[in-house]
Amino acid sequence: MIPSDLACTVSASRGIDVRHLSDQLTKVLIEQCCPLRQTIDRLIQIRNKVQGHSSDGRISDPDYVMYKSDIESGIMEIARVCKTEAITKQSLLDLNNRSLDETLCIQYQNMLLEQMMKEKRLEEGMDELVKTIPESIENTLNNNMPDIVETLVDKVYDKINSPEEKLTEDQKRTKSKRIEDTFLLVQSHTSQDTFVSSNALNKAMMNLEDKGVQILTGTAGTGKSRNSLELLRQYSTNHAGYHGIKLQQVQEWRDIICKDDLLFVLFDDIFGQTSFHFTADDENIF
Repeated sequence: MIPSDLACTVSASRGIDVRHLSDQLTKVLIEQCCPLRQTIDRLIQIRNKVQGHSSDGRISDPDYVMYKSDIESGIMEIARVCKTEAITKQSLLDLNNRSLDETLCIQYQNMLLEQMMKEKRLEEGMDELVKTIPESIENTLNNNMPDIVETLVDKVYDKINSPEEKLTEDQKRTKSKRIEDTFLLVQSHTSQDTFVSSNALNKAMMNLEDKGVQILTGTAGTGKSRNSLELLRQYSTNHAGYHGIKLQQVQEWRDIICKDDLLFVLFDDIFGQTSFHFTADDENIF
């Protein structure tokens, strides 16, 4: 080796041992000269991530296999440098094949027993609950059913007979807007001047005058909406003081319609254009 290849051309003092090196100098020598620097850095990163700064205290099976392989490879690289490869390899094999640690085994056993007891208590509680629920429901219905029915009837009756003054400001605005929008729809329907009356319309008007209710059914495009607007126009014309109102939701009947209203109420596709699941709650509104 020629002098230009040396980091230092001064001979070291005899008797110097690695124990005489300071921590800082040892760190510098390892970082700059040790061929295992990257391996050690990798092991430190795994230690910090998996053990030192872990937030969950657990890792997935794929991560375990990956980290285990990296750790074993790093340990074997260090063993080759230290010339202890055979012993280290055997030690790793022994770790892989050894039986479960007694302390861990007891801990796992206690955890499993505790989980089994929790599940047993939960099952017993569910069985007891299943036994008591029917009896509890039956007692509640038997004792309170008359009061429940009476309360519901009173609420519906009060709402049907409630005067306009009991509507909130939002409900009044909604009601006025629905009437105005319906008036514009009738105007547009009349201005088109394309509607042709029929015997079905005349019969529907007679039923409406007689029963106060008329239902139009049919597939899409058969003229239900146009016939409904014409019925509304004719009825409002023949009955002074009546206005038409087209509702967009079933709930609006309960919210904004009062018993003394002089209104022709039009429901058009109120349950959807294609299909609707009619519930008992919807039925109760009417």
